[in-house]
This record gives sequence, structure tokens and C-alpha cells, in this order.
Amino acid sequence: MYKIIAPILFTALFLTGCQQKGPNPKYLTDKTVVRNTEENKSVEKAARQEERFAKTGENGAEIYRSGESNRGNYHVIVSSYKPTRANQAKAEKLAKDLRELDYPDAEVLPEMLGRIRVSIGRFTTEQDAVVLRDYVRKVADRPDIWIFKAAD
Repeated sequence: MYKIIAPILFTALFLTGCQQKGPNPKYLTDKTVVRNTEENKSVEKAARQEERFAKTGENGAEIYRSGESNRGNYHVIVSSYKPTRANQAKAEKLAKDLRELDYPDAEVLPEMLGRIRVSIGRFTTEQDAVVLRDYVRKVADRPDIWIFKAAD
């Protein structure tokens, strides 16, 4: 008898609890939500850039502006991975994210010396690479950013 009544009673109680339609009014607010559109992204990008330049006290735009970093052999490396398929995907995602974060020259270097590296700038002289490396170390608070000289 209990085997028949218990499931019916449980189902009836469960269904009566599901009668309310829609969200509970106590969880609703009058907050406005701003969707992240392309226009908002460009405004946010400019704000991040201004904040970063104010933080460091220098105008970093000249340091890494696309076109000013020549296609040389000195790379500013922000990450290095063992060459696996999963790590290649990580490196590609990191490079894409860096390009969205105002580093237009971010790229994944081809495997060299058994490593996959993510570069944020390529320069013809070591001095130019050092300027970007020091700037990014200061902004990102990451001392592990370094310079890699690729073979000619």
C-alpha cells in the first residue's frame, strides 16, 4: 500500500511546487544591463589604453604600434609552450586575446628549438625590443617577459 501511495503523494507535492510561472519577483531588479557590442568594445579598448598609459606615466602607443615594429629577428616573448596540439591551441588563443588587448603584432612563432612561443612584437634591433619588454613588464607586472633572437 505504501509503495503505491508514497510515489503518488510525492508527485502531487512536486507538481504543486511548480505552479508558479516566471521568476520570483523578489529576485527582479530595475538594473540596466549594457550589452557588449562592437562600439562598446572600442570605447573599452580606448579606456584601457588610457588607464595603462596613465599608470606607467608614459605614452606607450609609440612603443608597440603596428607598423613601427619592423619584421626583424628580435621577438618580445610573453609565453612559451612545449610543442603539442593542445599547447598550439593555447598559444593561438593567447595571441588572439593579446591582439584584442591592444597588441596588434601578437603572433605565434613557428616551433623553434623545441618550443612554441607567443610574441607581442618583432624588432630589427635589440634596443627597440628592450623598450617594449620593459614597458610590458611594468604594465603587466610580469618579470618573465623576455627577448628571443630568432636565427636569420
